[in-house]
Amino acid sequence: MVPGAGYDLTINAVDTGTAPKQVWFTLKKDGVIVDEGIGQAPSGSSIADKEKAVYTRTKIIQGESDVLLFSIYVNNISANTVQFKYAWLIDESSAKEIKAADKFGAFEVRTASDAFINLSNENTISLSRNTETTLIGGIKFKVADNDILRLYPKVEYTVMDSSSPPYFLSININNGEAYTSSNSVTLGISAVNAAEMSFSNDGASWSSWEPYRTTKSWMLIDGNGLKSVFFKARNTAGEASSVSDTIILATPEPVFYNKVEIRGKVVNEPAEPFILPIWNANSFGAFYYDLKYDRSTETLGINDTLPNLNSTRTINKDVLWYNTTKAQVNFKAYEKNGFLSMGQIHIIL
Repeated sequence: MVPGAGYDLTINAVDTGTAPKQVWFTLKKDGVIVDEGIGQAPSGSSIADKEKAVYTRTKIIQGESDVLLFSIYVNNISANTVQFKYAWLIDESSAKEIKAADKFGAFEVRTASDAFINLSNENTISLSRNTETTLIGGIKFKVADNDILRLYPKVEYTVMDSSSPPYFLSININNGEAYTSSNSVTLGISAVNAAEMSFSNDGASWSSWEPYRTTKSWMLIDGNGLKSVFFKARNTAGEASSVSDTIILATPEPVFYNKVEIRGKVVNEPAEPFILPIWNANSFGAFYYDLKYDRSTETLGINDTLPNLNSTRTINKDVLWYNTTKAQVNFKAYEKNGFLSMGQIHIIL
């Protein structure tokens, strides 16, 4: 099972002789063990029985104790199968403590509390004709090439074109070691645009296709001598040629990327002369929005009118602002079946 962000969940053993049945599993990130746990299947059909089957792992992250890192529900255990549901995971490497005076792009944090974070521009920002100015992260202001001030926020995303087969495949055995005393090895794998992968010891007989990941446990053919492991990948567009542990497919890199612009509402001086420009999830699709619960967290605004901005073509210090607040996100275990994780309905993000 591959939760994502370099994390991998591996089943080590199951015990169907106990009551309730148990599974021993390991959670790794980039091959390093994060947690080893024992989960249990529900012993009955009641909510209390099901809540005991929710495995959770907490950790101290950025000085905060008991931060939920990982949660998963063990739905069923048999001799040959373990069924997990409702996995929830955060990538602790991306966690960041934000405090007043921290700087992010053109912004400086003015207030950072448990409830919200407020930022405003540290220096003046130019609104010259036909320009793009980076504000924070990938958010930019795009200004029209016109004497009339028109601008909008935008974000560009680079999207892989899945109509092309995988490319730049590579593989190594045991991190490139020259020798091994065991025929049980670990494969390091890399490919661009791959959805599934398959392996072979001879380049002729291949394993079943499985979801693409960056590591794979593999058994070499018995008997001393030079061994090779072949790797190939595919997606809905087709299959790439195979590579071995010493050969890399290095055809010229094709152009398989598309740039997608997510644009916010255009503010226009003649149409809105006395309006203070503001963008939220309703007017800027790049901002967080939960359709099911009608939740949004981000707002961007300018505390000045468009005529004033047009006369100077400058946003003065602390006039541009960005706010973000916390949002409650329900655990899927509660949403789907009504039982809690760590005694809670939701997590606050």
